[in-house]
Amino acid sequence: MPDLTPEQMQQLVENAIQSPTIPKIYMNGFNIGQSASDIFLVMHLMDKPLGIIHMSFTTAKTLVQSLGQALSVVEAKTKQPIPVMDEVRGTGEEVAEV
Repeated sequence: MPDLTPEQMQQLVENAIQSPTIPKIYMNGFNIGQSASDIFLVMHLMDKPLGIIHMSFTTAKTLVQSLGQALSVVEAKTKQPIPVMDEVRGTGEEVAEV
């Protein structure tokens, strides 16, 4: 992706969110796999496969870095750490069925 100003990047995000032709996908689980040339993310919803995203190793590493930065901002603003799935699964708390 070419170098974009923060304003241009924000506009791209807003356009994507508002576009009726770009799928909006929610996932609450995942698996990761890799080949010799790329990595893929199998998205899950309620423990059922939902879709697969393939990406280069460079894109994946950049995504990890960007997600980490975004989550750090949320944790700083809320003054609350965001637990990882292993921590959530280990709580023993029951989740209400919806």
